[in-house]
Amino acid sequence: MMRIIKGSGVILLFKILGAASLLLVHIIISRYYGVEKLGVFNLILGLMMIASMFSRLGLDLYVIRVIPALENDSRKLQLFLKQVFKILFVGAVIAGTLIFLLSGILNNYIFKSSDALSYIVWLSLIIIPFSLFSVLPEVLRAFGKISAYAFYRNLSQNLFILLLLIPGVLSLIKFDPVYVLYFSLTLIALLLSFVTLRLLKEKELNLFEKGRYRDAIVPNSYPMMLTASMMAVMAYVDSFMISFYMSEYEVGIYAACIKISLPIMFLLSSVSNYILPLISKNHKAKNYKEIVKLYRDSVKIVIFGSLPVVLFILTFPSFFLGIFGDEFRSYTHVLYVTILMNVLSVLIGPAINILNMLDMQSYAKNILFVGLLVNVVLNAYFIPAFGLVGAATATLISTFIWKMLAFLRLKKGLKELDAFNK
Repeated sequence: MMRIIKGSGVILLFKILGAASLLLVHIIISRYYGVEKLGVFNLILGLMMIASMFSRLGLDLYVIRVIPALENDSRKLQLFLKQVFKILFVGAVIAGTLIFLLSGILNNYIFKSSDALSYIVWLSLIIIPFSLFSVLPEVLRAFGKISAYAFYRNLSQNLFILLLLIPGVLSLIKFDPVYVLYFSLTLIALLLSFVTLRLLKEKELNLFEKGRYRDAIVPNSYPMMLTASMMAVMAYVDSFMISFYMSEYEVGIYAACIKISLPIMFLLSSVSNYILPLISKNHKAKNYKEIVKLYRDSVKIVIFGSLPVVLFILTFPSFFLGIFGDEFRSYTHVLYVTILMNVLSVLIGPAINILNMLDMQSYAKNILFVGLLVNVVLNAYFIPAFGLVGAATATLISTFIWKMLAFLRLKKGLKELDAFNK
C-alpha cells in the first residue's frame, strides 16, 4: 500500500496542478469570453477526444501492456515502437480527413448557437499532434518515467492554455480559446517528440532498425480502442446531447459542474495510472494474488483519500459555482448529481482499466457498450423532460450500471485466471 501511495503521489501532484490550471482556464473563458464560448470550447474538446480515439486505435493503452513485457528484448521492442508510430500516423491522417469531410454536418448538428465550421476544419489538422500527445506520455510511463509522464499528461496542456489566456485577462491581447488549445497541443506534441526520442536514444533503441515486428498489434489494441472510444463518448455524450436539445450556453453551465466535481476523481486516476504497468507485469508472471492485492489496496487508498474532497465540495457548492459567474449559483442540484456520480467511481475503483491489462478487453468493450447505450437512451428522455439535472442523472445511472458490471467481471475473471494457473 505504501508503494502505491508513493508511486501515485507524483501523478497526483501534477494532476492537482493540472486541474487547478484547467479550473482557471474555465473561469477565464466563462467570465471574459462568455458561458456560450465555454460551451463551444468543451464541445470542440469532446470532438477532439473522440476523433483521436479512433486515430490511435487503443495504442495508448496497448504500449503500457507491451513495453514492460519487452524490456529485456531490445530488438523486438524497437521494432514494436516503430510499428506503433507508423500505425499512429496513418490513423491520425485518416481520422483528420474524416473530420474535414464531415465538418459541415458536425457544425450543423452539434453547434446550435455558434458557427464552429472554422474550428472543425482546423481540428482536422490538429488530430496528428493530439494523437502524439495522447500516446507519447504513455510510452514514458511504460518506461517508468513517471514524473515526465505526469507533467505532460496532466499539467502541460492546461498550463500552456492558461498562460496564453492571461494576456486577455490583463486586456493586452485576446486570443480565441479554441485556437489557444490548438496551438498549445501542437507545441506540446513537438516537445514530447523530442523528449521521447531522447529517452529512446538513452536506452539505445533505434526506431530505424531494419525489420518488422511480427506479432499482431492492431487486432490486440483494437478492442482497447473501442473501450477507450466508448469511455470518451460517454464522457461527452451528455454535453453533445445537451447542445442538441438545448444550446451551448447550457453546455457551459454543465461543464462547470463537471469540473467542480472532478477533483473527487484525482486520486483514483493517479492510483490507476501508477498500478496499470504493475498489473501488466504481474499478469505476465501469472501472479494473480498480487494483482488482487494491488486492486484492493488501491481502492482503500482512493476511498479514504477522496472522502475529504467530497465533503469539502459539498460544504461550499454555491461558492464554487459562483467562481464561474453568478448565473451558475442556481445549479447546485446539478452539481450534487455529478458529485454522486464520481463517488460511485471512487467506490468501485479502476476495474475497467484492469480488465484491459488482463487480456479481457473484449469484456470491457461489451460492458462499456451497455453503459453507453443506457446513457444515450436516458439522456434522450431525461434532457427534454428535466434539463441539465436530467443529463446528470442519466450519466449517474449509466455509470453505476457499467461500473458494477466491470467490478463483477473483474472479480470473476481473477478467480478464473487463478484457478487456471493452479
